[in-house]
Amino acid sequence: MAAAYRGVKRADPSIPVLNGGPAQRTGGLGGAIEDVEWLDRFLAAGGGSSVDALGVHAYLGSFDAAADPGCQPLCFGQVNEFRAVMERHSAPQSIYITEFGALEDTSIDLGQFNWQKLSPDQRASHLVGALRTASIEYPWIAGATMFNLDHATVGYIPSTSEQYWFSLLNPDKSPRSAFIAIRDARQSGALP
Repeated sequence: MAAAYRGVKRADPSIPVLNGGPAQRTGGLGGAIEDVEWLDRFLAAGGGSSVDALGVHAYLGSFDAAADPGCQPLCFGQVNEFRAVMERHSAPQSIYITEFGALEDTSIDLGQFNWQKLSPDQRASHLVGALRTASIEYPWIAGATMFNLDHATVGYIPSTSEQYWFSLLNPDKSPRSAFIAIRDARQSGALP
């Protein structure tokens, strides 16, 4: 990370450098380190001096943005845990959510992702609520990247994949309810 940081800053000092966001609450699958523990170790090892802001993932699961950060297995409120780790280490002051989203309901069995399914209206409401919470209550969140705009449209991701149902667009490229709700909230000024 330090070498990458130096290289980026030599090329263009104005480009912000972020770490790759750790996978959110993996449960230690495959020997993975949990995200909050990973962030703690990264900062303890001096990683904060090699980034301008921290990258994290903040999927909603099936919870709205107001859910307690201790929710299991994951929710948007977990960003508060990341913030607490940052404060303990006097780390960079900003977070970028490098992946964030919610899963639209389908009758297709999505295996380990089934618990995250939300009706189109719930999904739209939860996503807008999370974006609003981030912009109003969490000034230390500098931005959020939605996963994903168009995985249902590309043709090579099957409808049996969770990626297809995280998409904000339908296979015919028409907007799903969540896309419309986010667009309308931005146009009305409810979201930046």
